[in-house]
Amino acid sequence: MSSTPTIRISGPESLLSALPHLLGYQPSDSVLGIALHDQRLGMVERIDIPPADELDGMLAATVPPMLRQQPTAVLVIGYETVTGSAEKAVNAFASTLAAAGLGVPTPVLVTPTGWRHLSCTCCPTEGNPLPAAEHPVGLEMSVATGSAPATSREDLAQRLTPTKHAEAVGAECERVTGERAEDVHAAALAWGRVVTSGSAVPDLPPHVLALAAVALTRNTVTEFRDALLCHLCPGTMPSDQLDQDTVEAIRSSVTIDPAQAPARTLDRLVQTAASLPDCHAVPTLTVVANYAWWCGDGTIARLALDRALSIDPDYRLAALLSRVVDLGIRLTR
Repeated sequence: MSSTPTIRISGPESLLSALPHLLGYQPSDSVLGIALHDQRLGMVERIDIPPADELDGMLAATVPPMLRQQPTAVLVIGYETVTGSAEKAVNAFASTLAAAGLGVPTPVLVTPTGWRHLSCTCCPTEGNPLPAAEHPVGLEMSVATGSAPATSREDLAQRLTPTKHAEAVGAECERVTGERAEDVHAAALAWGRVVTSGSAVPDLPPHVLALAAVALTRNTVTEFRDALLCHLCPGTMPSDQLDQDTVEAIRSSVTIDPAQAPARTLDRLVQTAASLPDCHAVPTLTVVANYAWWCGDGTIARLALDRALSIDPDYRLAALLSRVVDLGIRLTR
């Protein structure tokens, strides 16, 4: 994998410019916690502003995963579109983290017109100006991630929903025979085109996408899905515990370009999941979620799992990974 260049963030304005790129979308009506490990940013938590009588639930969902990260400090930020709607939740989150022994600088509150420190007399009443679209940190983040943030979480979720391409791919899925799906070399070649082809995913032939998807479902004897995840996400499971013919087929066919940013690989996986109808999408969505979480993209991981589990709540790997994401347990990278 390519290394991400160092981007220096100094002060709230720089951080507010970076956050949409870290999340993948522009947050609103949210409470955020950003873990700091000395001078490096760590996990970013986001949760909707809860009703006043559900603050305990918010704290139960956000504080333990943050403590497990063992940060040196946590930055707390609230986004609100209705004046006063976020302040109580922001203060509760910050004070609970501080009571647990973490350093918590004065929280920041962001409105549609500006930002200010809570309990601050130095900030203007109307707030400080929001960072411009051409802020240097935002521009650097765009180059580093290779993508632009969505305007909202809902818009980002749309990238994972079935496209008009899905009907044709679904028809091909029905035509893929069990014998063909069990052919690990054919399946590995299909995934090689999905992950590394020069063609855009929607331009790939429907039968290629169909074989890639169905192989994850039917190829149970050779553990194709697990071998693919082992290859895409090194360090998450020992390859010697898997079928070696499958491992070698995937290694030889799915070439990961070290110059290709992980975000670009993730985008191709997202497009693949969006090319599938619900009845064939769950295993691929779980691959998307696993890779996203391994890359540190908790937003895409959660959105992919939400779609997968809404289709099949009993799909075991999706349910297990959902719990991992809830607890903030990082996959080795």
